[in-house]
Amino acid sequence: MKTVKSETWELRMRKLLVQAMCILLFILALCSAAPISFAQDGLQETDDALSTEEMLNLGLSYYNGDGVQQNYSTAQKWFEKSAEEGSAEAAFYLGQMYFEGNGVKRSYGQAREWFIKAADAGNTDAMRMLGYFYLAGVGVVPSEAEGTAFYEKAIALGDPEAIAQYGSILFQGYGCVARDEVKAKEFLENAGNEALSCGNADALLAVARVYGNYATDWSCNERFLYWEEQAADLGSVDAMMYLADAYRGFYGIPQNLAKVIEFTERAAETGHTPAMKMLGDWYENGENGLRKDLNKAVYWYSRCLETDETDPTVMCFLADIYRSAEYTEKNYGEALRLYEQALEIGNNIEQFMALRALSEMYEKGQGVEADPAKAMELTQQADTILQNLG
Repeated sequence: MKTVKSETWELRMRKLLVQAMCILLFILALCSAAPISFAQDGLQETDDALSTEEMLNLGLSYYNGDGVQQNYSTAQKWFEKSAEEGSAEAAFYLGQMYFEGNGVKRSYGQAREWFIKAADAGNTDAMRMLGYFYLAGVGVVPSEAEGTAFYEKAIALGDPEAIAQYGSILFQGYGCVARDEVKAKEFLENAGNEALSCGNADALLAVARVYGNYATDWSCNERFLYWEEQAADLGSVDAMMYLADAYRGFYGIPQNLAKVIEFTERAAETGHTPAMKMLGDWYENGENGLRKDLNKAVYWYSRCLETDETDPTVMCFLADIYRSAEYTEKNYGEALRLYEQALEIGNNIEQFMALRALSEMYEKGQGVEADPAKAMELTQQADTILQNLG
C-alpha cells in the first residue's frame, strides 16, 4: 500500500510540473506577441501602442513628477515622440525645457524653434512666448512688428491670456514697445467687441481686468464695469462675483449695495455655493444693506447644502438658526443632526463650533434629554481643541 501511494504522489507531482511548464510557456508566448518595456517607476506599453496624447501625458508625468519620479530626460523623450506625431502641446513643452534649461542646456534658439513648431500647429501658449521673445529681444533682434504679429495670432484664436498680456504691454510699455494708453484702449475695445461677438466670456474678463489693473481715470473704471457686466451676461460666475466685490467699494468703484446683492444672487442662482453661503450669512446678520431675515438665511443655507452636502460650516450656521430664540420654526432634531454631522467631517474650528453648540443643547435639553454630565464632557472636548489651536 505504501508503494502505491508513493507512485500516485509522484504521478501527481509530474502532472503539476507539466501544467506549470505549460502556463509558463503560455505567458512567454504572450510576452513575445505584445512586448513591454519598463519605465523608471512602472510598467508602460511600447511606443507603437501609445497614442500621441498618451505620449504627451507620459511626458507631462515625468516633467512634473506626477505619479513618477521627476525625470526631465524621460520627459523630453516622450515629448519628442509626441511632437513627431504632431502634438503642438508637446512641442511647446520642449520649447519650455530649452527656455528654462530644465534637463537640457538652456538655448533660446532651440526654444524658439520648438515654439515656432507649436505655434504653427495652433498652440497659443507658444504664440505668446514668441511675442515675448521678439518684443523683449530674447535670442533675437527686437522687433515690435514680429512680436505684435504673434500676439495678434493668439488673440485671433480667442486666447484671453494674450489679450491680457498685450493690453498690459501697451498700457505700461515693455521691451521695444512704448507706453501708449490711447492705443491700449483702442486695442481693448476692439478685443472686447470681437469677444462679445464670439460669446467668449473669458476674453471679456481679460479686457475688463486690464482696464481695472491700469485704470488711470474714471473712464477706465467705467469700461472695466462694462466689460465685466458683458461677461456676467454671458453666464460668467467669475464676473458676477468680481462685480459683487467691486460694488462693495473695492477696485476704486463707489459702493452700491443693491448691485452687490444683484450679482451675488445671480451667481447663487447658477449653483455657486460661495454666493449662497454669503447670502445666508448676510440675511442671518442683516449685512450689506439686507434686512435681517432668518427665513431667507435658512433658504440660502439649505440650498447651499443641497448643492454641497459636505460643508460643515454651513451645517453649523443652519443649525444655529434652527435653535435660535428668534427663529419661530425651531427644529432641534435637525439642529442636532447637523451639528453631529459637522463634528464628524469638520476641521478643528468647525468641530469646536459643533461641540460647544451640542454642549449647550445637552445642558438645556434642547431636542435631547438634559444631561449635565454629557454637556460637561462636550465642553471639555471643545476646550481641548481650542487649546490645540492656540
